Amino acid sequence: MGVGRTHPAATARRILSNIPLVLFLGILCLVFVANCLFSTSSGGGGSRFQSLRASRSRHIETFAGAYSPGNFLASEAKKSSSEWHFAAVGDLDEMARIPGSKKPEFLSPLLAGVLTKTGGGYSVEFSSSGPERLTGKHNEAGRGMELSELVLYNDRLLSFDDRTGGVYEILSDARDGVRSVPRLVVTEGNGDTDKGMKWEWAAVKDGQLILGSFGKEYTNPDGSVAHTNNLWVALVNEHGEFIREDWGERYGFIKKSLNILPTGYAVHEAVRWSDTLQRWIIIPRRTSNKPYDDKEDEKRGGHSILSLDAGFGDPILVQMDPLDDARAGWEGVSSFQFVPETGDKHVLVLRTVEEGCTEEPEKCLQETYLSVYDITSGKALMKDVKFPGKYKYEGVEFVNLYANGKKK
Repeated sequence: MGVGRTHPAATARRILSNIPLVLFLGILCLVFVANCLFSTSSGGGGSRFQSLRASRSRHIETFAGAYSPGNFLASEAKKSSSEWHFAAVGDLDEMARIPGSKKPEFLSPLLAGVLTKTGGGYSVEFSSSGPERLTGKHNEAGRGMELSELVLYNDRLLSFDDRTGGVYEILSDARDGVRSVPRLVVTEGNGDTDKGMKWEWAAVKDGQLILGSFGKEYTNPDGSVAHTNNLWVALVNEHGEFIREDWGERYGFIKKSLNILPTGYAVHEAVRWSDTLQRWIIIPRRTSNKPYDDKEDEKRGGHSILSLDAGFGDPILVQMDPLDDARAGWEGVSSFQFVPETGDKHVLVLRTVEEGCTEEPEKCLQETYLSVYDITSGKALMKDVKFPGKYKYEGVEFVNLYANGKKK
């Protein structure tokens, strides 16, 4: 063996003993190179990415990916010991399209008001500045922003487009005023369709938002059933996630409880859940013992209040006080909301009139009236008050539109 030569076995042992150090140094180099490449390609965005990831747990609690939390508090609806702010949103149907706009754009009016308790009755005052203009470009077959209900859900003021299936959040602040932004789009039926759900009512129960359509089979001109997509509802949680349920049996029980013959039908746009009473309150917009007819339906306004328990049993049916004979039959209840501090026994009711809208939609008469009823007796507690303008309002909620900003 020559001088200065190392035995091969010793060399192998030395190399093997240094492998952990070599691996550690290699990993450090890889991390350094990857960090340099990421920082260079993102222009310093690596820290932004880490910051976003770190704060994700806070934002994941918001609704449908919205960055900011809701900022409408139910308590702010109270103006005084006997006064409450409310707002009503409009569905103008074909007339929602704004004429002359370069791209299709649509309008829904949002009108504020104050309801005042006066002895055993009520009075109402609408905003003197007129309605806010909620506009949007989202549409289905050239129609959009046909907002058909209004509800507070986890401090968010939400409304629902009965053409696109869109769920809109209404925002209000001093900088940008009152406006709406889309949060969700939900298709009809079990979801395997490309048509937006025709939302007509919304209720909050057990921490969930329940969205429903008009609750009858969609029929062909000859009366045959085309589909039952509008018998489904969507259950939405606080994150904006939703599941679907077929309410065909429940709508069937409602129809039976309204004493409607099998040949007849009911159309629903006013359904709410009362936490206080632990009951569903349903005021149908249209009822008839005759088969559905598009033209005749305009004159089949419903005048019943139905109450059901949580399991859709124990029906209680009362009749509402008669209307002005000149409008009897033409009106239908499009929405209601429980008057605060009445034990959910008094409701603020919207009645809408549509006349000639199936023949010449651009010339149809649209009017809305507001009243208050005792749901236990059907007694009217305020004479009908007509909304200003020729608008069809289809959603109402007790909320102060201007609590978060200056009124325009």
